Amino acid sequence: MKVITKRIFEQVRELIEAEARDKKPGEPIDTEANYARRFGVSRPTVRKAVEDLIRIGMIKRVPGKGLVMARLDEVPYRGKLLIALPHDVGDGFLFRVMLGCVEQANLLGFDYKILSLKDSKARLEQVKKEYLDDFVAAITCCYEVDYEYELLEYLQNAGLPVMLIDNPPKMSDVPCVTCDDYDGGYKMGAYLAKKGHRNIINISTLRPVQTVDRRDRGFVQALRDAGIDYDTSLILKGHNYTSEFISRFTPEDFKSGRYTAICSHTSLAIVEISRWLYENDLRIYDDVSIIGYGDHPYLPMQNMPFTAIGVPSIEMGKSAVDEISSALLEKRPMNSIQHEVWLEKRHTVKSIV
Repeated sequence: MKVITKRIFEQVRELIEAEARDKKPGEPIDTEANYARRFGVSRPTVRKAVEDLIRIGMIKRVPGKGLVMARLDEVPYRGKLLIALPHDVGDGFLFRVMLGCVEQANLLGFDYKILSLKDSKARLEQVKKEYLDDFVAAITCCYEVDYEYELLEYLQNAGLPVMLIDNPPKMSDVPCVTCDDYDGGYKMGAYLAKKGHRNIINISTLRPVQTVDRRDRGFVQALRDAGIDYDTSLILKGHNYTSEFISRFTPEDFKSGRYTAICSHTSLAIVEISRWLYENDLRIYDDVSIIGYGDHPYLPMQNMPFTAIGVPSIEMGKSAVDEISSALLEKRPMNSIQHEVWLEKRHTVKSIV
């Protein structure tokens, strides 16, 4: 997947837009001259960014006042977005992505329809009931599942521009909003290695999902860079997190210190496994260290957040709508966007150095 770096005027437009959001309707924003001086760019670059924001109705020029924030009822109708993203209780990643999409759609004047059934076949049937000519673009996901491939193909055959979220399918040039998942896996492995962990169980998946593969590769490379000869058979690949885990490991494996840490490509797996640990009188941090993947990870059994790779899910949704908006304005194909991740440190990784 080729990730396109944003052009200077697009970056300037986003900076001006971010400032404008903090203003009340009718309140003035900075002048073009000041923006050019502050951002270190030319006046024509600022002018192009400002004209884009005026075109979508976010700001307007008022004689005697300059640039001001527009009222919501002044934002012109931009068209309708189809947001077909599944989400599951306990794993709010795609739910928060959807919230980001909705927030930005409202801000930029887009209408939208949300189809959020978790079952991919049912979601496909929902989409097939829609009159796709009513939409200007679609936002969905494709995790190498048959019906999701069919959904993607159905949208493309209808001539609808599609922005994917999180996972770009193999052999596909469909634009996608992703995170730097290799770096996320690397950060996870490096942190556990720094804390002295060697025998680490990594809960992965059998599905050929590129984002998960990148996380696993980054994780293994970090351990190798730390001089650890990691046993890759500890990357547990299965369709059901809990049953695969229980069939292979026992409480004694952790009480004896044979395995000291568990990590995963998804925080949902950590929540499920932690329930089994809790039921078997094993405590997070004291007996087992854990790291998840995704924002807002939380263990309901022990009433505590846990260490995880942070993912800007809401920003991912916003950037998807931003890119759709820019592409429609400039009459160009959409580009892929990649976001950075970070390590959220909580009290769930014990140092055993």
